[in-house]
Amino acid sequence: MSCIISLIRYSLPPYEEGGTKVSLELIKGLKELRYQTILLGFDYKSHLTNKPPKYQKNYHHVFSWIWREHILNGSFSHIAIASMYEFFTSFTSINKALKACKGEIIILIGNATKYISIPISILAKLTIKKPIQVLLLYQRNTLYSTFTRIFKPLYIMVFSQEMSLVAKKVLGFSPYIFQLYPFVDTELYRPSLEKREEILNRLGAEKLILYLGRVNNIRFPLHVLKKVLKTVKTMNDVKILLVLLPSQSTYIWLHQALLLIHKLNVRNKVNIIVKYLSEKEKSEVYSASRIFIFPSEKNTAAIEPPLTVLEAVSSGLTVVSSGTNSTKEITQMTNGYIFNENKLESQLEEILCHAPKINIEARQWALKNISWYAFLRNVEDIFKNFDVN
Repeated sequence: MSCIISLIRYSLPPYEEGGTKVSLELIKGLKELRYQTILLGFDYKSHLTNKPPKYQKNYHHVFSWIWREHILNGSFSHIAIASMYEFFTSFTSINKALKACKGEIIILIGNATKYISIPISILAKLTIKKPIQVLLLYQRNTLYSTFTRIFKPLYIMVFSQEMSLVAKKVLGFSPYIFQLYPFVDTELYRPSLEKREEILNRLGAEKLILYLGRVNNIRFPLHVLKKVLKTVKTMNDVKILLVLLPSQSTYIWLHQALLLIHKLNVRNKVNIIVKYLSEKEKSEVYSASRIFIFPSEKNTAAIEPPLTVLEAVSSGLTVVSSGTNSTKEITQMTNGYIFNENKLESQLEEILCHAPKINIEARQWALKNISWYAFLRNVEDIFKNFDVN
């Protein structure tokens, strides 16, 4: 059986990014399937505060190599990288990982570490065992990168049907493309009418529109927010909940949004939380909501499809999206709605009137496609191809 080396940017909760979470779950699945697994990556530490503007001064990255043979209970070995000299001397740790491999080597290259992976790939090719290199393609920007053009990976793994189609269209070469939906904990992210009633009673609402994630004028355009607020203003039983991740762009956007909220006189219709939520806290927020809105105007998600959209679907929410990137595919397959910005107010009002308390189709799709069982089955099918080869 093959040995899997995964190159990722490693970060601890709650600062995990989409690509990090998907990569770690992929390694966890491969380990459960009894593949030998080794993780090599950046130790990504973010020191954040919830304070506006000044927060950026307290924000810095500390990079170090992590070598861990057992992803679930192994110990870490750090080699700090403060200069290119120290980076190249860290090859001893990388070489240790390569030598630890038994059987064929498969290197999974996360796009956050693509430049660092070049010397690692060179070192791997100098060994007796010639590795198979697989590029994990989280977002479409990587398709246009110099690295992808020069590297020309023979194997690419994408996480939506849309990305598979785009990759075939954009790339000037013909790699083998494997498609795998990310894993979402469908046991944690599940409908809960009891929890919904409890939270709605506290908020004084019967229906809740939710947005959760990073925010700026592309992720949540203010002209779209204005139309959402106007709709909510006319409906007595509806409120909107914005759960925003702390960042400089968030505070800039929030300042403009608060001015808009004040101007429209809808302060009693909007609840705003600016913090990193735990997985349990996120699940409660989803379970309290009826609709999840994802109004991004461009393909700027950290991963396609966005994990927040998948978590909402698993929680039985009705997704209302602009249809950009892979959200269109998920929205259409889970009985959601693609909104027309020119008709957003009337569309949203109609959706709020008819959206079910629990979107059964969305929940069933999640269990069939992104549960741990489904994820593990798909991972096994993909990696059997490498074992056969």
